[in-house]
Amino acid sequence: MQTSAGIEEIRTKDTTQFKSVHVKFQLQRECLFGQQFLIVGDDPMFGLWDPSNAIPLNWSEGHVWTVEMDIPCDKVMKYKFILKRGDDTILWQPGPDRILRTLETWKTITVCEDWDNAELQTLIEEDPVAHQELQTLIEAEDSVAHQELQTLIEEDPVAHQELQTLIEAEDSVAHQELQTLIEEDPVAHQELQTLIEAEDSVAHQELQTLI
Repeated sequence: MQTSAGIEEIRTKDTTQFKSVHVKFQLQRECLFGQQFLIVGDDPMFGLWDPSNAIPLNWSEGHVWTVEMDIPCDKVMKYKFILKRGDDTILWQPGPDRILRTLETWKTITVCEDWDNAELQTLIEEDPVAHQELQTLIEAEDSVAHQELQTLIEEDPVAHQELQTLIEAEDSVAHQELQTLIEEDPVAHQELQTLIEAEDSVAHQELQTLI
């Protein structure tokens, strides 16, 4: 049986001795606080079906779990996602093994999986250079917009004060309209309160997961 150190050595050799393709595995699935999704498979890179050697996925907003790897080209691998519960018990992804064949490409391959249905697997080719350029452009535009707003505030404090007053006035009107709705329809108020509490609970769960 391969040890964890042995499997890690094989993973390193596999990605350095041969041409590789950058693969991003993605699973959108909600789980409870303290739980985590991992990926495991028949290749040594994926832990040889041993959950203790599985690769953990990273959580992001929207309950999207991802992990990125450099995988040798021309490999056919079987794998599944597993859910590791807080008590360390393992829940295996249902259905048949998922299969991936890596072909030589300079693009990033995103493998989007569905937890329940293997037929919903989709492969997306992404240009890493274009993605980076888009991200840089967005950050640059945000920086310029922030600078322009800061300049406007410094050059025209009166306009800034008027904008602040307008925002506060709109907030006041919205509050008054909400208060009227509560008085006229207490049932709707109760439903709104329940919805807010539910969303607060989800937001708290997501924040706790990030912590």
